[in-house]
Amino acid sequence: MGWRDDARKRREEDEARRSRALEIQASTLSHAARPFTQGKVIWGAARYTMEDAYEELLLKAHELGYDAVLGVGFTSPAHRPSSTSTGSGYSTVNIIAYGTGVRWANEGS
Repeated sequence: MGWRDDARKRREEDEARRSRALEIQASTLSHAARPFTQGKVIWGAARYTMEDAYEELLLKAHELGYDAVLGVGFTSPAHRPSSTSTGSGYSTVNIIAYGTGVRWANEGS
């Protein structure tokens, strides 16, 4: 298999993974009307846009087997300027989404 085939296969796998992950529900609101089991606070990977950070959070929730993410929030950690930086102060270069992963409780329980 050549490098083009490898690249195409990876792209197809990434698209399938993202498609499955985007089925995860996320909300800043409580889902009290639908019982759930609370998991842990999960963090997505750092990205340059809120949309990409949000998608990374959903991907992480999917990988961990959660059905939804509640209490979604965003943060943008500051990084110390490098010693070669000409500016002063801190700069933000990424955004991270976080929230509480939950699994829906069995309806019949």
